[in-house]
Amino acid sequence: MGRLAASLKTLWALAFGLVLVQGLLVQGVVLPYFFPQAHWGHGLAVGGDWILFHTEAQALAERIQREGWGAWALRPPPSFQPMSGITAFFYALTGIPEPYVLLPYNAFLHATAFVVLIRILELLAFPRTYALLGALPFLLFPSHLTWTAQIHRDGLYILGAFLLVYTLLLVLKAPEGFLPWGPLALILWGGLWWVARPHMLFPGGYLLALAGVGLGAWVLLRRRPRVLLAGGSLIVLGLLAPLEAPSPPPLQAPAWRWHPSPYLPARLDGLLARLSETRLAFYHTWPRRPGNLDEGWVPDSAWAHLRYLPRALEVGFLYPGPSLWFTPGGTPLGSLGRAVTPLEMLLTYLAYVGFALWLWRNRRYPWAWVLVLVPILFVWLHVITEPNMGAIYRKRFGFVQILIGVGIAHAFSLLVAWKGPPKDRFLN
Repeated sequence: MGRLAASLKTLWALAFGLVLVQGLLVQGVVLPYFFPQAHWGHGLAVGGDWILFHTEAQALAERIQREGWGAWALRPPPSFQPMSGITAFFYALTGIPEPYVLLPYNAFLHATAFVVLIRILELLAFPRTYALLGALPFLLFPSHLTWTAQIHRDGLYILGAFLLVYTLLLVLKAPEGFLPWGPLALILWGGLWWVARPHMLFPGGYLLALAGVGLGAWVLLRRRPRVLLAGGSLIVLGLLAPLEAPSPPPLQAPAWRWHPSPYLPARLDGLLARLSETRLAFYHTWPRRPGNLDEGWVPDSAWAHLRYLPRALEVGFLYPGPSLWFTPGGTPLGSLGRAVTPLEMLLTYLAYVGFALWLWRNRRYPWAWVLVLVPILFVWLHVITEPNMGAIYRKRFGFVQILIGVGIAHAFSLLVAWKGPPKDRFLN
């Protein structure tokens, strides 16, 4: 166990250093010298939310210097965005109001998520070598630079997503090992998502509660009191988490109207209506925004949501497809992103094949379906509530990387089984 921990520390340190160097290169070299048309200034790219976070953080940091730390807020006005508050914290703490001071923070989150992804793959019985190979795209896909080399909350969200999946797998696959890491992972998940995207605590909490109920039934059959504590804590935390879900946005279009379903429970029908209202508010807030998908279409009933499900999954897991590769984006950074997207998507499609083979082999185990249902749920929610390709690509990144990791690790295990045992057991 000590050797395992030391190896993970080494991998974490290497990942931290790599992400930090990538961020320094992007801010200090790539944007200002190679792509000046995409450089807004201060190492930030044109057209991103990070410009708002940076400018608000500068103003708040100046106020902190004048009035003290009592002026600091996690979600300061006027945008009430957490990244404005986090960025201002680092600006005021260091006295340097420049985005590069956040690069160690970004690298810390990404490297930690990288190690958690390796642990997820190892929990699925992949050796360290295959787990490392499966997790490498998480470090090497250029798209992660939109938050590790800029200012955004996706690092918090992705780390929380990995902790949620790790906890569910731990409970369903190895419940006797839930203590002590399970409760700690749950607490960290809740805190990270409360900061990054508190509305996602709502579905995440119900997932945990459902897993706890299933685990409780398993305990009653097998009479294992130690595992009962794990199930009970999941139910309690799962039911508490949705209390943080914010109110839905106000409806802005009188012409649109929700049609209640007489066949669904009122609560479920109301939740679907809230999702539609959120999508409607998005289109009214950012009309004809570059990257918007299915502009103006808002499901007006539960049946409309069901009919849209195949399209939502297509967008969420397969877009951008070949028809969008190498096409100009809405911003210089968007055009640059579409130039590197084909490489990422081709590897993603190939990894999906490996994941499908792994799922077929493990289809009898409930824990295997966690890796199907959890990504589908959250990716679908993001497609429904924020139908913009750039936003979807960022928010699905963590969930898709789990599928990619399993697919690559399983592909290597099949290759080794076909060719015989490897001579070099690196890191095993």
